[in-house]
Amino acid sequence: MTNVSPETVVVVILLRDNGAALLQLLDDKQGLRHAGMWGLPGGHREPGESLEESARRELREETGYECETLHPLTSFEDHDATSHSSYLLVVFWARYDEKQIVRCGEGQAIQFIAREDAPAYSIPSHLLPVWDAAITALGKRDVAGPTIMRPTWSVPYAALGQQASSIKQELLAAVGHV
Repeated sequence: MTNVSPETVVVVILLRDNGAALLQLLDDKQGLRHAGMWGLPGGHREPGESLEESARRELREETGYECETLHPLTSFEDHDATSHSSYLLVVFWARYDEKQIVRCGEGQAIQFIAREDAPAYSIPSHLLPVWDAAITALGKRDVAGPTIMRPTWSVPYAALGQQASSIKQELLAAVGHV
């Protein structure tokens, strides 16, 4: 049996200093993962793109926001129970500069939501742990320096094949652990 690597999706959690995150109300379309839920801006990695290039492009296309600095946070396999398919979800975080205006370029709406208000929204199950990890990373980052938090790898990369292995190496290199 051939080991088929899942598709790669990148998302960005854009945080205010108070921990509020920019969330996007996804379209309510049949076949769309997490349809009608609030999620993070992002999308599919295009051939030839680095993970960071993909994250920057998706954030710009969906929100109009030009990120100065992106920080790798984590990656894991996100399994869709409806279609029984999986994809590798790569998460970056960034601090919102409070200067640029964000706009809804895709989905139904986009807004900053306070972390304590998150349980009132329909969100994917993976979002709260990712959000909390990003808030932790934001708190451990000095203004000019890199993220101090070491990324967590919660996916069995060996089971996902060569594509996932190269993605792991790219993320590790981005945070200086290779």
